[in-house]
Amino acid sequence: MKRRHLLRRRHGHSLASDKTRWDKLHADYAKAYQASRDNEIALRVKYGDGNWRMWCSRGEKTRTEKLEARRDKIGDKIVDLLVRISPRGEAWLSGAPAFWIRGDLTWEDAIRPKNEPLSVVVPAPWGADRGLT
Repeated sequence: MKRRHLLRRRHGHSLASDKTRWDKLHADYAKAYQASRDNEIALRVKYGDGNWRMWCSRGEKTRTEKLEARRDKIGDKIVDLLVRISPRGEAWLSGAPAFWIRGDLTWEDAIRPKNEPLSVVVPAPWGADRGLT
């Protein structure tokens, strides 16, 4: 069992359980992102767009930080799973923006072999002129 896991990690193969985990993580991320976004919008409406973080109460700041931490934790799990299952592996880390990987990357493109082109144009990460191909 352990040997199979190491082989799968080394060669970027995915299993049905990985697909299930991918779908669950993306569903959880969408909910966490929306909760964080709704909270931010409510605070912007209450305090205005400029410096809303400075004007909100300690309780509101704590709530905002907890929502953002939950969203980021789920997002990190998505990236970790992607690096483990994708034939492109760690190339994703510097070849695409994290927000796009966490929210828009499809399972089919995540597991697509290196020698096949992706079905989408990956947005360029910060400081690059093009995204991963």
